[in-house]
Amino acid sequence: MSTPHQLAELFVTKGSPYWFFSDAKNAKYLGKKQGGAGGNFDFSRKMWYAKNNELFVKMWNTGKVQLEERAICGNMVVKVIHELKAGEEARKQEKKVEAKRDAAKSTDHSEIHNRRDLLIPNDLPEDLAELERRVWPVLLKHPELATSANPKRHSEAVVADIIAKSRTWTSFGPRSGISDAKRVLRAFDLEICKDVKDAIDGTFEAEELKEIARRNKKNASRNKAPTMRDWTDDTLQAVSTGDPVSEPEAEPEEMELTYPELAPEIMCPICETVISEQFMECDCVPMHCNGYEVWKRCKRCHKMLRVDNFQHRVQGLATAEHGPYGTVCPFCECS
Repeated sequence: MSTPHQLAELFVTKGSPYWFFSDAKNAKYLGKKQGGAGGNFDFSRKMWYAKNNELFVKMWNTGKVQLEERAICGNMVVKVIHELKAGEEARKQEKKVEAKRDAAKSTDHSEIHNRRDLLIPNDLPEDLAELERRVWPVLLKHPELATSANPKRHSEAVVADIIAKSRTWTSFGPRSGISDAKRVLRAFDLEICKDVKDAIDGTFEAEELKEIARRNKKNASRNKAPTMRDWTDDTLQAVSTGDPVSEPEAEPEEMELTYPELAPEIMCPICETVISEQFMECDCVPMHCNGYEVWKRCKRCHKMLRVDNFQHRVQGLATAEHGPYGTVCPFCECS
């Protein structure tokens, strides 16, 4: 023989409508008027009925109805309905948790690949300690910002939370070749995030999202295709204002640019190497003396000339003080 609970389960499984007996004077408690349970009345059967489980619970809780099926316990039906509702809520919550878990796995997988591709090193203990040192005074002033129940781990947990969130903050700068902790410290030092409290309580993250939305909107408007205006004959008619027609302005004359005459490639009189305008060097100076300028271009005539502007050169080269190559340009005699 079935138990009351099993009969109630069969009754609910069968589904609505659920029929009730009630006195006519109870219509104000069961009907859809203000203060009523919201049930419906069938004038052909002279009975009240509920279209769904929620209405069944409301009508039964008024205490003014009796089930058409006398073998069914109304209180047990209410219990079964509550159990079904709780089961549905549990399944929805389980799906949300599973979706979050899958999203976290996907995020972790992407983060592993990002760290490998961008050569992101691990956080150094001294960087983490410096972040905790900066966070600790803020937590002392605002204890409600702590994310851990353990007082000893307040700053450590907050720092971990900041580092995790900062990975998506583009204004903190590139991540390549720098650890997450050092990147956060760099942002604090450069005053990209001016207050540590803003990074903890979500203020900076909200501003970051606003800035991203602003840039996306700007890019969308920039990429928007121009609208083509449908011109008609009426709109193309010129409007007469009675003013005399002004003559078109004369176009400005193009300025004639003059360039200085550049000398062609010349040859060094000592090593007989052709001096090109691109490199302006010869073979007189060995590799370990490549910091000295031997050839320059005259500031006035823009021609190349040799200028040995230091003493005691190697390989017995002549100098400006003791040789034929002075500091005066042989072409225009400028110093």
